[in-house]
Amino acid sequence: MEPFFDIARTVVQSRANQGPTNNRPQPLMPDGSAADPASIGVCVLIANWTKAGGGNLDYAGAAKAQIDYLFTMVPRTSDGAISHRESQLQLWYVITFRDFFPF
Repeated sequence: MEPFFDIARTVVQSRANQGPTNNRPQPLMPDGSAADPASIGVCVLIANWTKAGGGNLDYAGAAKAQIDYLFTMVPRTSDGAISHRESQLQLWYVITFRDFFPF
């Protein structure tokens, strides 16, 4: 399980290094895609649940910032479909349940 938790730890530590802006709506990692960072949410949520790393990192805050980002910052169609790309509205047929699974 350690490689699994390493992903969550690395992602959340990089957010912590951003300082006071780390609680604003933002993806778990800068990527240009709305879906790819969200797919790391499973690691982050399980790390939060198990208190991985002694509970010193704000996994819950990172997950909340990702959710807020998906629902407030990412382009959507008029009927609510979430764009695959964050810079413009694009719907890709490859986005599946796995991309936004934890959220």
